[in-house]
Amino acid sequence: MVTILLGSLLAPIVISFVQNRNSRNDQALAEYKQYLQLQQNSVKETYDLVGRIVYSAQDLITLTKPTFDLTTLKGNDKQETEKQAREMLSKYNDTIREWRVKENVQGVLISYYFYGHPQVAEVWRSTETAVNDFIACAQDIHENFIENKTVTSDDLSRCQQKKEAIGVTLDRFAQSIEISRQYTWQQLDLPNVETVHPLKIASPALSPTPTPGPSANGSP
Repeated sequence: MVTILLGSLLAPIVISFVQNRNSRNDQALAEYKQYLQLQQNSVKETYDLVGRIVYSAQDLITLTKPTFDLTTLKGNDKQETEKQAREMLSKYNDTIREWRVKENVQGVLISYYFYGHPQVAEVWRSTETAVNDFIACAQDIHENFIENKTVTSDDLSRCQQKKEAIGVTLDRFAQSIEISRQYTWQQLDLPNVETVHPLKIASPALSPTPTPGPSANGSP
């Protein structure tokens, strides 16, 4: 009788405890899923921004190619080429303004979403420096071409090396993110963590198809 009585008294307590624990675990898992999604969005925006500014900076170098030399063109070819050059410069100006505004913002977001993992923010700063180095190199080539109408192979090689350095830092950035997420999973006491998969980060292509020069018939 005593055993039955104790069992009947303890059963609701045990059930309530298990239910409360499961509820807390479910809530923790749901909150982490939401946090992870925001984290992924921030990383995606960072990669997208880097990809666009690198592409636009490459356009500055493309504009120094002989195909954009207006002195060698006439009539419709000259007009179409001049229009394309203006559009490329306009796109670059828009993108560089966006980069100058958002580069620091992205740094803050990365520090926030990867709190406790300072290596992620550190690698981002290295990436930011590499991007700015390539931008400066592309601007130097373009400005020098406007003034002197010359671009040396050494100049192009120097910029290419800086561009490739961005890819290296982005790979390190992706690796640091993956390591931080693995560590976070190990620290969380959540059920069924295998049901939530952190986003695999792939470095954006830093060698996109160059903006095509005008064709022989004047089409851009």
